[in-house]
Amino acid sequence: MEKRDFSWFVTCEKSSLYFVYYVGTETNLYKSMKSLIRVLLLLWSFYTHSQSAQLTFEQGQWQQVLAKAQQAGKPIFLYAYTPGCHFCKQMEKTVFPDTMVSNYYHQTFINYKVNIEEGEGLTLAKQYDILSFPRYLYFDQQGKLLHISGGAKPANAFVEDGKNAFNPHKAYFQLKDRYDQGDRSSELLYLFSLALSESGQPTDLYNKVLLQYFETQSVESLTSQKNLNWLFQQYADFDSPVTQFYLKHQNEFVTLFGQLEVDQKTRGIVRVKAYDVARKKDTLLLKHIQQTLLSSLGSAASQWNLLADVYYMGGIQNWQAYADATLQYGQLYAHKDVKTLYETVTYLKYFTTEKRILQKGIKIVEQALAVDKSYANLLLQAQLWQKLEEYTKARKTAEASVQQAKKAGVDSKEASDMIKELEEKGSKGQ
Repeated sequence: MEKRDFSWFVTCEKSSLYFVYYVGTETNLYKSMKSLIRVLLLLWSFYTHSQSAQLTFEQGQWQQVLAKAQQAGKPIFLYAYTPGCHFCKQMEKTVFPDTMVSNYYHQTFINYKVNIEEGEGLTLAKQYDILSFPRYLYFDQQGKLLHISGGAKPANAFVEDGKNAFNPHKAYFQLKDRYDQGDRSSELLYLFSLALSESGQPTDLYNKVLLQYFETQSVESLTSQKNLNWLFQQYADFDSPVTQFYLKHQNEFVTLFGQLEVDQKTRGIVRVKAYDVARKKDTLLLKHIQQTLLSSLGSAASQWNLLADVYYMGGIQNWQAYADATLQYGQLYAHKDVKTLYETVTYLKYFTTEKRILQKGIKIVEQALAVDKSYANLLLQAQLWQKLEEYTKARKTAEASVQQAKKAGVDSKEASDMIKELEEKGSKGQ
């Protein structure tokens, strides 16, 4: 297994075919021609559908793409990726093949992709401040930046990204130009903050604009539906008044978005801050987070304070303490948060070989299975048994995961491959 750093884990124009023929007496020849035309049209329909069902990219160098865009009078879409990027692979597998996506992007843009870890990609990443990936950059036909976005998203949102490049109320660089020229109107700050949240651009500017807009609003107006929607979309620094307002007004957000969505957002806030504190290895700062959560959420802070411990221990790679913290968390909150249990066991599987810690991983995944007996959880348990060299248990659990996959209608190839590998080991007496 390749060694991975922990940070590895922590986003054609459509043609038409015309037939012109003479409509005369319906002779046998004419009947044959009609049949042929129907077949050709059917084949063409299949061909154009298959052609449009995958977003394809120009070959060659960036300067060639710029020249082609000028010649064709078409804007450019630049997809910046890295080979090891999980969310890049997710977009390439599930979104780029979408017919709606490929049709829109082929009709609208000259499309180009670049690996920002090598060659020309390194230069473009520096030139255009590509700080994360996947990253989507939109240029006019002259090569001027219009818009920037990124991350994994569904097909309709990805198409909306492309449309936003031409919308002065949503295009990042048009809004930034207004901001740089001194516009601090509430409307501009609101629109620019939304564009910034999608852009992946420097967080200092993002947090600054969020606070500037927040300060234009009265306490009463902040609880309007527009502003509650706005607040729910943003991820400001933990100590920002924006985040603190969200934490202290959770009931309003639960009413609007539901408990599951609110919990997911709160989990994200705690995760980001706890990992940041872990990088500094500052336990005093961890206590500050937990005290702030207690002050804002009262008794509801218990879950998030325990979760902060989980993320902190994972962040400093203390796998023993990480497993212990997750076991404690799972005893109380497995029914509300199976995802964290799965995440912990996945990290333990990758980053430790100590059997006593892996045994705790088995206990954690059992907590998860008590709530959600899914293919993913069963497969993870089987993988842990395999790593513990408990091959009989590993095979039985992998077989159970395949059966669960059949019931759920999901792909079980990984478990099936594992079973074959275990059978081969068994036949060789290993």
